Amino acid sequence: MERDQAIELLEEQHTFPGPFQFRFIVVPEAREPAILALSEVIGSSPDEVIESWSRTKKYCALRITFTVANAEKVLDGFACIGTIEGVRLQM
Repeated sequence: MERDQAIELLEEQHTFPGPFQFRFIVVPEAREPAILALSEVIGSSPDEVIESWSRTKKYCALRITFTVANAEKVLDGFACIGTIEGVRLQM
């Protein structure tokens, strides 16, 4: 999907500025770096961080909610997450 199409789709499904939840799975060492990097790209601290650890504590599913200015920031956030070592899956 091209960036313009993704922006259009996000704008159809979300109100900006407004809350947006990023969801992804990380290894424990990547938890803090992922939150910090995403905060830097979005330009604010998270409104909420919910984490669910695997039984063995090998992985952590993160749900991080930010108040996001626009759809472009959402795409920038997903691009940032994709560059962080230890991120296993974006949802």
